Amino acid sequence: APQDFDQEYRRAMLARARLNVVAELPETEILAAEAVKAMITGDVVVARQIRQAPFEYEPKAAHLFSANALPGVRDMSRGFWRRWIVVDFPRD
Repeated sequence: APQDFDQEYRRAMLARARLNVVAELPETEILAAEAVKAMITGDVVVARQIRQAPFEYEPKAAHLFSANALPGVRDMSRGFWRRWIVVDFPRD
């Protein structure tokens, strides 16, 4: 989940991934907007496996998140929100 993108162990899990699917986003606020931007854009990030040396990589994974409500975020800049495409599936 994007809430975990600031954790180096979680970033390491996506080092070879091509698709990151999160079936239900946590309702907790996204605090590390810079980490989310880097992971989505493909900027070089530092990650680490448990008991291993840190390594750098450029994330290549696409991200697909589903949620009943968007998580809170403090970064309301265009730079953050232009990286998202929100598709609404209203249920009447």
